[in-house]
Amino acid sequence: MKNIWLIAVLSLVIAETSWGQQRPGGGQRPGGGQRPGGGGPGGGGLGDFFRNGGADMLRGMQGGGGGDWQSRIQGMMSQRGMTFNEAPTLRMSLFEVVDRIGGPKAEGILIGELNATLRGAEVVFLDQLLTKKFGDKYQKDVINAAQAILLEETIEDTGFRSDARGTDQLWGLLRKYEDKTFADQAQGMLVNDEGGFNRGARDYLNFVLGENIMYVYQELYEGSDVTDDTKRSIREAAGRYMGENDAANAIVTSRFQEVMDELANQPAEPAEGQEGGRGRGRGGSNPRRTAEYYLGRLPEMGREVSAEEIAGRQKLLGNFRSTTNDPEMVAMMDKVGERLNAMAADPTKVRELPRFSLRERPEGERRGRGTGGGPGRGGGQ
Repeated sequence: MKNIWLIAVLSLVIAETSWGQQRPGGGQRPGGGQRPGGGGPGGGGLGDFFRNGGADMLRGMQGGGGGDWQSRIQGMMSQRGMTFNEAPTLRMSLFEVVDRIGGPKAEGILIGELNATLRGAEVVFLDQLLTKKFGDKYQKDVINAAQAILLEETIEDTGFRSDARGTDQLWGLLRKYEDKTFADQAQGMLVNDEGGFNRGARDYLNFVLGENIMYVYQELYEGSDVTDDTKRSIREAAGRYMGENDAANAIVTSRFQEVMDELANQPAEPAEGQEGGRGRGRGGSNPRRTAEYYLGRLPEMGREVSAEEIAGRQKLLGNFRSTTNDPEMVAMMDKVGERLNAMAADPTKVRELPRFSLRERPEGERRGRGTGGGPGRGGGQ
């Protein structure tokens, strides 16, 4: 009987702290679920507690003792041997207490709050509690709650680190449960108002689309007002898929053409007061090193190499050849072409070929993977 009374009071306290942050539309979630008060396992809605005398209990408790209502709740639970853990918010501590009490009423409260809250951190926390006790019973409810919050455009920025981190973690919940139904919405959220990536949406789309995300990236790269950092990230991804994906090839070829144009239009000597000269591009980038980075990547493949992969790299090399007549670049392309031809002769023996380098290096010089000039490392990719 004491637990029934206690959980009734806790339900009212949770309701007291949630009225300003519930989702619009009466707490309706995707799929038609209702907010607390609409029932649940064991009829555990908050409305039932109000109708059955819970409000009188709370008023009676508020009438005695000193301190605010939170202190009185904590004192009441302390008398029964129950304490708050250090959860990021008071409501999450209350959720944990309700969960520890258990029973149909507690289950109904937790599900009701899952369907109503606007705080991502609370959805993540409720998912942990519900999964531990009920397995995957409420998996769909968690997915719906995560999607509803991610789509909500009027979420207030509370400034709490737990809220910001919780919103990011909602994308992780969608990946955790292998939900792929949010891909269209995620594409619309991929780039923020400043032209940068929404990392949560990007990671989710990488999970859902795999290498096909390159077609989304190609559209962004060619037609959207995105930042230089975003374009650089897109080129990094394209470098991983070049020779294997048409969209990645288009992005890489576009960049290679760009750096070859820079190379062709550079002055032989730097202007007075400027460093560089031939070999330095816009923004201080080095078009030769950028080109060398892409050319050096062409022969780099996994341990299992197929004839189709090699043919794809040879085709991309042909695209590169069409962008320049620079003698040094042509000589590098010839060297890459010879290597790809050797690989194509017997793909099963690629690992037996000697180490490849575009440039001969002095004896004893340390050699790293590839040829340098990669993204963010002076190559201006």
